[in-house]
Amino acid sequence: MYTYTVVYNVVEPGLRGIDPYNIVVVSLDGTDGLHMISNVLDIEEDALTIGMPLAVAWDTQGGFDLPRFRRA
Repeated sequence: MYTYTVVYNVVEPGLRGIDPYNIVVVSLDGTDGLHMISNVLDIEEDALTIGMPLAVAWDTQGGFDLPRFRRA
């Protein structure tokens, strides 16, 4: 994990009820500095740390497979 933030005050009506939630920037292994914005699943906000190793976890939402992450 390159960096992250936690959203506590949701302003988008479609996201109410899932707060707080995290937004992370992930450095992708095997790339020349490529980063991706996503979320880390199944983790408490206070357990997030910069540099934490992550593994992709495909999450199906509304018929779409979204690349999200879990602790490696």
